[in-house]
Amino acid sequence: MFPILDPHAAGAVLRGLRQSRGLTQAELGRRLGVSKGRISAIERDPAGVSLAQIQHIATILGARLVLDDRSASHEATSDAEW
Repeated sequence: MFPILDPHAAGAVLRGLRQSRGLTQAELGRRLGVSKGRISAIERDPAGVSLAQIQHIATILGARLVLDDRSASHEATSDAEW
């Protein structure tokens, strides 16, 4: 699990996931239908990227997004299902 505590950290996490999958920026861009430059820009500064776009990238990389309610106790959330 890779906690992202600020928007800029998301770029480093996405870059690490991409690299761990052996993908270049160009290959990831092809899979997403965007340019290599767009992938580079997202990895440098993902703050302006929509949550839907981040989720799509994560899916392509075989990852998922998880929101963690840190204010709730572990016991209260362990049985919760959607």
